[in-house]
Amino acid sequence: MNLQQGRYNLLQLLEAAYKGEVMLPDFQRNFVWKREDIEELTKSLLEGMFIGTFLILDTSPNVIPFEPVFITGVKEVNPEVKANPHKLILDGQQRLTAMFYAIYCPNIPLKNR
Repeated sequence: MNLQQGRYNLLQLLEAAYKGEVMLPDFQRNFVWKREDIEELTKSLLEGMFIGTFLILDTSPNVIPFEPVFITGVKEVNPEVKANPHKLILDGQQRLTAMFYAIYCPNIPLKNR
């Protein structure tokens, strides 16, 4: 296993999620953030604040160590999407999904809504 530090563009990760190239391992919990959580994260990003790190596993669509699942909302905004995982989000799923909601607005009610 090759561990390395890198930088990813958040919008590029979101676009790759939309295309089915960034996915989650099936052991991740469901998305549980509320609208207020998404608003706070968006505000932090707009203010240039540090929002934490992501743990991302680079993989190949042919050799996937875990069963991949789409980020919540992907299939609703892109019904033609096919699973083609190149990256699995091991940590940071709530933040990435929150930003997916903010950018793509899937028609899925948020918690307590």
